[in-house]
Amino acid sequence: MPESLTGILDRIIFFNEENDYVVGEVVIEGQKLPVVVQGKMPSPLCGETLEMEGEWTSTKYGRQFKVERCKQILPSSIHGIQKFLASGIVKGIGEKMAEKIVKKFGLDVFRVLDEESGRLREIKGLGADRAHALKQSWTEHKQLREAMIFLHGLGLGTSLCQRLIQRYGSPIKEIVEENPYALIGELDRVGFKTVDQIARNAGVPSHSKHRLKAGLEFALLQAEEDGHTALDRQDLLDAGARLLETPPEDLEHPLIELMESGAIVNVGSSPLLQNPRMQKYENSIATNLWKILQGTDQLPLLDSQKAIVWAQERAKISLTLEQSSAVQEALKEKIYILTGGPGTGKTTVLKTLIEILRAKKVSFHLASPTGRAAQRMSEATGMPAQTIHRLLKYNPDTRRWTYNESEPLPTQFLIVDEASMIDTPLLCALLKAVPDHAHLLLVGDADQLPSVGPGEILHDLINSGYFAVGRLQRIFRQNEGLILSTAHSLLQGEKHTPQFKKRIEQFDPKSDLNAFYAPTPESAAEMVVGLCRQIPRALGINPLNDVQVLVPMHKGNAGTINLNTLLQSSLNGHRPGMKFGSTQYMIGDKLLQTRNNYNKMLFNGDIGRVESFDALAGTLTALFGTERVTLERPELTDTALAYAISIHKSQGSEYPCVIIPIIKAHFAMLTRNLLYTAITRGKRQVILVGDPAAYQMAASRVQTNTRETGLKHYLTALQKSV
Repeated sequence: MPESLTGILDRIIFFNEENDYVVGEVVIEGQKLPVVVQGKMPSPLCGETLEMEGEWTSTKYGRQFKVERCKQILPSSIHGIQKFLASGIVKGIGEKMAEKIVKKFGLDVFRVLDEESGRLREIKGLGADRAHALKQSWTEHKQLREAMIFLHGLGLGTSLCQRLIQRYGSPIKEIVEENPYALIGELDRVGFKTVDQIARNAGVPSHSKHRLKAGLEFALLQAEEDGHTALDRQDLLDAGARLLETPPEDLEHPLIELMESGAIVNVGSSPLLQNPRMQKYENSIATNLWKILQGTDQLPLLDSQKAIVWAQERAKISLTLEQSSAVQEALKEKIYILTGGPGTGKTTVLKTLIEILRAKKVSFHLASPTGRAAQRMSEATGMPAQTIHRLLKYNPDTRRWTYNESEPLPTQFLIVDEASMIDTPLLCALLKAVPDHAHLLLVGDADQLPSVGPGEILHDLINSGYFAVGRLQRIFRQNEGLILSTAHSLLQGEKHTPQFKKRIEQFDPKSDLNAFYAPTPESAAEMVVGLCRQIPRALGINPLNDVQVLVPMHKGNAGTINLNTLLQSSLNGHRPGMKFGSTQYMIGDKLLQTRNNYNKMLFNGDIGRVESFDALAGTLTALFGTERVTLERPELTDTALAYAISIHKSQGSEYPCVIIPIIKAHFAMLTRNLLYTAITRGKRQVILVGDPAAYQMAASRVQTNTRETGLKHYLTALQKSV
């Protein structure tokens, strides 16, 4: 049976804001020495009275009281009140002033602060202004404290309580009581499940209209996480029903209300529905694409055939007919899309085009969605390239792009590489900044995976039929090894499976593609770790800088989460570090940014290396390319270890050596373009680990255009109105 203990919290020895765990000293009436208590205690304050239930335990630090339940109440003793007021909770009251107030009013302090604050002026040295400020500070603290206790009573942790109170102040209590679902989307990482738990604890019925409508809106947001910008009406009802655990027919009327209020909108006359934000993005994309197409061409007159001959002689290169045609079309068409796989000569086309633009003194810019892709573009062309974010100069203070519809980019020709990676919001921002007179060249591999963010831009633009498209198909680098021939065999539907070896000792450094048999998740994970330790020595490369493990899935023994733990221990173990949540970050670790952080100019997919940490301050400093960035504790939520990353996150990058576990347990994710994308990330060496049958699964499964988007509908509607 639990024991009871009541006392005054005299000293906080340790407090973890993430889980509310406290170790503190409590003064018990009638006892000379304080006792040590430990357990969950939201927002503890020295001086408050604790009514606790729990049990006594023996530890290496002595006898302690382990708290199972705790009620925190205002102090009722002179010692507790003075300690409480001196703790800094009320601005303007320090130790000396707390002593004066308690000496004057004794146990009546809190009543005086609430009802007769004017009497504070009876204290020597306390004027009217300061007394008024103390009253305001006390009232504010009391309201916030009540809000904190209210939120804690709904099952929220201290960190989230503090964020909500910081965002809303004391009215948070009224907001939650009226409609807790209004909180969704107001704070990062406060989604439907979190708010639904708050609502249940607050007594909101499961059939509440607020809940059903919020569930439908959140189902659309979840669809965006899967890449959709819109959903078919019935698909939305079904998704909402699964989320809310209610029949789809119960959501018909809430959906009608959402549409009547404009919270969910139709995609033109189609059966698709989307939120207004996505409608704004896609409509803007379509509008600006048509504006560019119709804009006046300001390129100087030139004979493109003669220019191409001149550029080839100058660059000492020779173009094929399809490459030459691509250069001519890029110079002629206001918007041109160039697609082709690795080894088909896209870079040669770009270099030729750039030579001509430079000779004609045409202002041009090169950009790509990610820093790694921009760096590759710069190295390949010999000209400066930058990320789209840096090109548009995002201002984190104003949360706006410097270049936009009001301040267009000073360019006549914009070339964007890795266009398959561009998501809907980013393309919207980019096209707003492209002047109507400029040419736009989008370069990408249409067979790669679509963007991590919502939309399927490259496919939608190519399949619309409204824009000129060039496809490079001839492969120039067959003789360089198996990487390219295997990748292109996949695209042709050929299912020639590489020979899977059984032992690492059979690794052939002369071949650029090796495969090892490891049919189970456990054996695959073990093989990956062994390869990461041994293969770099055989190739003369760095295991941290030059090797990247690319994985179809996050969960499971052969998923990114477990592999990161194993690889960190194997390649970088026993180094100083700092724990955040369930992850231990160590100096030298590879670090992945998993969400855009505009304040630090870090973007989803960026990879850095941990340089230092400050456990006391909860900060970590990492080097991303040439940029040294310090991340605060809340920002670490958007990071992960990067020894193993998802294949999606690897888009736009090349690595000297990639290792790809591919087993039957990954079945749900195995598709031809996933495997194609992974293999084409390897520059010098690709190593497959797993089961030949899983390889066959991936090779035989063609992923069709499964993302629902509204862009094609807006393009068609605008084309009809032109």
